[in-house]
Amino acid sequence: MIASLWRTKSILRFALYAIPVLTVAGYFVIGQNTFGVALVAFMFYIAYFYFLVLGATNAAANEGIKGFAAVHQLAFEDKGVVEGLPSDLLLRNWTTGNTFDSVMRGTMDACEICMFSFVYEPEISEHTKYINVFRLHTTKTFPRVMLNGSYASEPVGVPPGLFPLVLEGNFNKFFSVYTPSGAEVPVLQLFTPDLMQWFIDTEPHVVMDLNGKDIYLYVLGRIEDEGVLTAFFDHATAIAGRITHQLR
Repeated sequence: MIASLWRTKSILRFALYAIPVLTVAGYFVIGQNTFGVALVAFMFYIAYFYFLVLGATNAAANEGIKGFAAVHQLAFEDKGVVEGLPSDLLLRNWTTGNTFDSVMRGTMDACEICMFSFVYEPEISEHTKYINVFRLHTTKTFPRVMLNGSYASEPVGVPPGLFPLVLEGNFNKFFSVYTPSGAEVPVLQLFTPDLMQWFIDTEPHVVMDLNGKDIYLYVLGRIEDEGVLTAFFDHATAIAGRITHQLR
């Protein structure tokens, strides 16, 4: 349903941009005022319908997100500033800003939760990406590592300064692991055979940054549904709980 609505809005957006060009071209090529008038009228009809669909779907999505925040006792902001984002996060491959959409904040087991989303629009030959982020600020200190499941919904980049790391067994068949040069030992100590098997069995789609005291989890794609958002939250809290437990 979400994908279908977004495809509809994309088609309408294309029409909104294309019709003025066709109007001008048709007027000069055909030279008939009636053709131009008809296209202008049709353009305004499409524009009205587009903004009607956009407003309705955005309003419904916003209400779903607000409902999710209320259920999980998270403070909600339509737009908010998120501080303390290091420059070497995977997040920084997509944006250098600190202001994000649908910012939700709260606590879990005395740890700070922050969830937010944003739109990434590449400059060259890529589609717009929607990035959803879950951050848990803990009392633990993690080795710097990025984990990218081979079954993740889309390929992602690698932050600068991180290099591939091979772990034991078949873990690297399911996950790409990246860490700074010289920081391999703490990562190997964290990713015990039990933890690696847990990720293989439970979370093959995860895209995760560990950085200092923070756990970052990413989902690429537009999340507008309260149920989908709840599933993301449940997976994120399960992963965060498993990781923090590993350091006890």
